[in-house]
Amino acid sequence: MNTFKIKYFDGVTSAIQEGTVKLSYGHWDIRLEKPDGTMSSIHWQLKDIKQTEFVGNTNIFKYGDFPQQTIECNDPDFVKALSAQYPDYEFFKKEYFWALNKGLGVFVGITAVLLLLCVGVYKYILPSVAENLALTVPQEYEIKWGDMMFDNMIQAPKKGEMSSELNLTKNENLSKLANQFAKEIDFKTTYPIKITVVNEKIVNAFALPGGNVVVFNGLLKKMKNKEEFAALLGHEVAHVTRKHSLKNIFRSLSGYLFISLITNDLNGITAIILDNANKLQNLGYSRELEAEADDSSMKTLKENKIPTKGLLGLFKILEDASQVAPPELLSSHPLTEERMKFAKKNQIANEKLNENPRLEAIWKEILLVENR
Repeated sequence: MNTFKIKYFDGVTSAIQEGTVKLSYGHWDIRLEKPDGTMSSIHWQLKDIKQTEFVGNTNIFKYGDFPQQTIECNDPDFVKALSAQYPDYEFFKKEYFWALNKGLGVFVGITAVLLLLCVGVYKYILPSVAENLALTVPQEYEIKWGDMMFDNMIQAPKKGEMSSELNLTKNENLSKLANQFAKEIDFKTTYPIKITVVNEKIVNAFALPGGNVVVFNGLLKKMKNKEEFAALLGHEVAHVTRKHSLKNIFRSLSGYLFISLITNDLNGITAIILDNANKLQNLGYSRELEAEADDSSMKTLKENKIPTKGLLGLFKILEDASQVAPPELLSSHPLTEERMKFAKKNQIANEKLNENPRLEAIWKEILLVENR
């Protein structure tokens, strides 16, 4: 017999499907029963099947790249059938609990060491691993998560209602102009960049995974020219394009995400991100990520023939604002001395550029709306 009952997970949802797996030459034939009673077939090529994991008497096999498909089989004859059907293929790692044979003291000691290692891994290694895993997330899922976070944070303005910390109120007119402004700039990205201006007096801006950039009106009002706005957008778009926002989220929620990541439960990841959406807008970037975003912003200005004074002007706005009350932008985007030096060093004096006149025209419209 080479057909066995299994449970199947598609890696996208947390739904469990009952079915069977038949061991064939070079591949496995998986048959699944749909809710309407009909059957569907899936073929797993042998070369892409990952080695098994063990949970009690259950053997777990994964297939393909992220998000991986998974099957579980608890039939003890399955292991024997694999060895018989594929004698030259190693599905199993031969590992034994040899410590039990060394006595209880040795076993307890090794267990204690392993627990300490687990704590160390959870606290120091897991965030870094989660950050690297963020790089494997397909863009379509990143965009989906970012849009869901955005919808959870932003509300359209309603008459007689005040915006709250958890529901930022969108300024429709300024958002429309900001998007027109952004479309005149080539950010060299495949992400769908969407700019939203919100009616908040605080000096802040942040980027969500997938392309949403939120600018607080308190920051926009302090800008004196289009170059500063372009520099800000270049910086925030860099956080999107280089997956900085997603890395930050995965690092911050690494403990919660761990189980969902190793089981490829994308629904679980989505739920965790949404549950924490309103805490994630103020996550701080590391100096390295900020430097990357600054460098990308400067390149964007140069490649689009926008005066490079914009980045230094943006930093001076933040510096001046911090002397009155620390802007929230500095808590998530710390303004270090190195960043100021970078902006000064890379600013090109007396630039003679063939600028895009549309940028200046749209900026003037933004100023008109602001001054109404």
